[in-house]
Amino acid sequence: ERIVSSLARGVIIIWLFVVLILTSSYTASLTSNLTVQQMEPSITDVQCLVASRAVVGYQRGSFVGHYLQEQLNFHETQLKQYSSPDEHAEALSKGPNNGGVAAIFDELPYIRLFLSTRCGFTMVGPTYRTSGLAFVFRKGSPWVSEISRSMLKLSESADMQRIQNKWFNMTACSTQYGAPVESNRLGMKSFWGLHLITGTASVVALVSFIRRLLYKYTRGH
Repeated sequence: ERIVSSLARGVIIIWLFVVLILTSSYTASLTSNLTVQQMEPSITDVQCLVASRAVVGYQRGSFVGHYLQEQLNFHETQLKQYSSPDEHAEALSKGPNNGGVAAIFDELPYIRLFLSTRCGFTMVGPTYRTSGLAFVFRKGSPWVSEISRSMLKLSESADMQRIQNKWFNMTACSTQYGAPVESNRLGMKSFWGLHLITGTASVVALVSFIRRLLYKYTRGH
């Protein structure tokens, strides 16, 4: 249908630009979201680290260094020691090609605590069981049975889960070393400028049209 009114042409042109911008924005947002969802860690297998002679890190003074050499077959030259979570984060951020490491090996509670405040990193691969830690008591100590019962009771209760949620809360992420990757949802507020322009243009066109009708009506009478 042919558009005769200049006001209608102006409104339609503005709306066409708005539709074009909205389509481009949503297409870009969808592409970004799909790309983020498909992102996977570059390292998923310990054997790949060993075979590629990649440098990995562990906590200074921990038994993990010995375990990496004796059980996982890492060479001594592949290992670096670090003393704090900040050093771990810095080494991971640099990467093996810039003086850092490809991965960090540590005890599971320490890793969970590390990840609870640094969402730019993730934990992958299997976990390896060791002999673990234990409490040492004097032979015949009455505390042995009491501590054993208390630990068993704690592990079977909901208190253990509450403790883990408090200290290893993965949603409480710090932005110091990278914020968690989130999809930026596009809503009405994202295009308030476009809404203002199109709304203003439509109102102006409507008011002008009504004024013309009133003018013609008053002239006819």
